[in-house]
Amino acid sequence: SSCDRLCRLMRGRPFLVVLLTVAWVVLLTMAAVLVPPAELCVGSDEACLNWESYLTVSLLLTAVLLMANGSPPDLVMLALTVALLLCGVISDAQAWAGFCSSSVLSIGALFVVARALEE
Repeated sequence: SSCDRLCRLMRGRPFLVVLLTVAWVVLLTMAAVLVPPAELCVGSDEACLNWESYLTVSLLLTAVLLMANGSPPDLVMLALTVALLLCGVISDAQAWAGFCSSSVLSIGALFVVARALEE
């Protein structure tokens, strides 16, 4: 399929992956800025999509694409969080709230233990 061909083309070419993902983010964000918000509404004002929602979706798709091409998931997701923070989509408290959860910290500790057992 075309998805398989695209994955084979980008495998081992990190510069191409980064270039395509930056173009994807810019394209979707510009489309959201240029299209009037009234055309994006699905019923009421609460269901309207704005530039922040399109930026979030495009960054999420970018993260999936980068992780599918072998980028470390922890660094990709940390970069995604920082990008959303710098763009003003989420606040500082929202960005780092996950680290306050004991379940997240215990899963992180299990990753460390699993890595130690591998070696």
